[in-house]
Amino acid sequence: MNGLFAFFSPGPLEILILLVLVGVPLVALGLALFVRQLQNNPAASNPNLTPCPDCRHYVSRQAPACPKCGRPLLPQQNP
Repeated sequence: MNGLFAFFSPGPLEILILLVLVGVPLVALGLALFVRQLQNNPAASNPNLTPCPDCRHYVSRQAPACPKCGRPLLPQQNP
């Protein structure tokens, strides 16, 4: 064999160590991103918010229009 593997032929223990060194940070990063996504959902902590159907910006359920894109949200009431 030529190259690196001629000098260092990894055995099962070395492969396991490499998997742990690479796998554990990747799993931790995935969990951190998942938790961050859950925390960035304001509707989960405030039931009075709803996403705008057009721009997905969270808006009060009582707002007549979305403050970001201007889409009307409540049906117009006729007197």
